[in-house]
Amino acid sequence: MAKALRLTQIERKEISDAKMLEAAVDLIVERGAGQATLKDVGERAGYSRGLAGYRFGNKAGLFDFVLRSVGDKWLAELTDVTEGRCGYQAIAAALDAHIKFCEDAPKHVEAFYRLWFESPAPESQLKAVILGIHKRRRA
Repeated sequence: MAKALRLTQIERKEISDAKMLEAAVDLIVERGAGQATLKDVGERAGYSRGLAGYRFGNKAGLFDFVLRSVGDKWLAELTDVTEGRCGYQAIAAALDAHIKFCEDAPKHVEAFYRLWFESPAPESQLKAVILGIHKRRRA
């Protein structure tokens, strides 16, 4: 009889993070950021209604997670395609990669920009996240 493999805590967290990212992206696109709740994210991801609240603390923490997850994936792709290139070649590679990223993950891009464009609102808690993204991209 084959023994079942047990996942490590890190592996389980990575799986739950990926599922909650997908759930959050779907809810932001379907309902808008204001109507996406931590409870709904946890439930849609297939977990208890409290896991997203425990993991992210509040909606600002969830939105920070979404922005960082999508932004870091895009930044990694951008860095990869522009490595060793400069000038027009770097710009052309970046534009091609951006088009591909938008085609491959349209919901992620939409959720990212919905959150991004809501960040300038006076009550937004995402300003610091957006400023951090800008700093990393400039670097």
